Amino acid sequence: MNINDIMNAQIDFDKVEKELEKISAVANNQKARWKPTAGQTKIRLLPYIHRLDFPITILNFHYKLGKFSWCLSNEGKPCPACDASKKIAIEGKDNPSFAKLAKELRAQERWFAPVIVRGKEDEGVKIWDFSKTVYEEILGLLKNTNGKITNVKEGCDIIITHTPAPKGGKSEYAKTKVEIDFQMFTKPQPVIPNISEIMTLLEATPKIESLFPQSTATDIEEAVKNFIDGHDEDEAAEETQESSDTISTQQPEEAPQPKKQKSQKKEPEFDINNLGDELENLLGDLN
Repeated sequence: MNINDIMNAQIDFDKVEKELEKISAVANNQKARWKPTAGQTKIRLLPYIHRLDFPITILNFHYKLGKFSWCLSNEGKPCPACDASKKIAIEGKDNPSFAKLAKELRAQERWFAPVIVRGKEDEGVKIWDFSKTVYEEILGLLKNTNGKITNVKEGCDIIITHTPAPKGGKSEYAKTKVEIDFQMFTKPQPVIPNISEIMTLLEATPKIESLFPQSTATDIEEAVKNFIDGHDEDEAAEETQESSDTISTQQPEEAPQPKKQKSQKKEPEFDINNLGDELENLLGDLN
């Protein structure tokens, strides 16, 4: 390479455009999503305009894979991370390290629904994501109100009471309680005062799947392999530290006289330093 090569090099503007789209997607994601803050908040659960038969969307994520956490099962496709997790769990079931790894790779469900936040109606439709416990509570409200909590013309709000997890607490989690606004339940109201604008409001609902970067099978497969390699290194480091701690806490003892013993055949032990190799043998080709 020389100075002329550098001067004649062309910038890949397609790549620049893709990077700008990623940045824009992240910004839009943050604006569109909503989480309750401490205390009480009133919201109206909305019908999901992109699929009217059910207001809640359930998606799967492999959170340990970072930016490649999107599970291809969301698109009805085979997912390399799911395949790896299942294979490790089955073929390495007698090995605690494999069991831990399989659990960490397993997809986790998350639930999403479109809402209008009272006091912030001018911000439009938000996407609320919540836990399984809240999901079950909402299902109960949908059933008990015959869907009234999603009726945009003659419906009622729900009240969210959120208690954040204590700072530094390891055993306690944030708690979210969901209940009907009974005052509005007896006197139903439209989601917004101007009924003629309801359709415009609903049509602006973002597609929930579009709020997340959707990885390819190749991206996920590479992320799985990197995660396994990292897991191998972490386990080896932990074992080294435990051995070091054991040695440092031992009291010096008088060395016993060696005794002659018959040689015994020992069963091979699992070597944590070879975890990557053993997993590679188990998984084979993830395709």
